[in-house]
Amino acid sequence: MSSSLYRSNRLNASLYESLKPYRVRSGLSQSALATELGVDQALISRVESGERKLSFGELMVWLEALGMSEKEMFAFIGNLWKEHGSRAGSLWNQ
Repeated sequence: MSSSLYRSNRLNASLYESLKPYRVRSGLSQSALATELGVDQALISRVESGERKLSFGELMVWLEALGMSEKEMFAFIGNLWKEHGSRAGSLWNQ
C-alpha cells in the first residue's frame, strides 16, 4: 500500500471514529441526528461505523447538525489532518 493511500485510510478511520463521540457529546441520539439531517437512522449508523463515507459537503452539514461553528468545523478537520494525514517534512508543512 502506498504511503498516500495509507495516510488517506488512516485519516478516514480517525474521522469516522470521531463522529460518534461528537454526536454523544452533543446530546443527540442517532435517531435525533437522522431527523435533523433528514435521513434514515441506519445511515447514521453506517457512517459512524465507517461503512458509508461522507462527501466534504455532507461532512460539513453533519458537523453543523452537531452544533459546530464554521471555525470549529475547520479546526476539527485541520486537527485530523495534522494528526493523521500530513506528511512530515514535506513542502506543505513548511
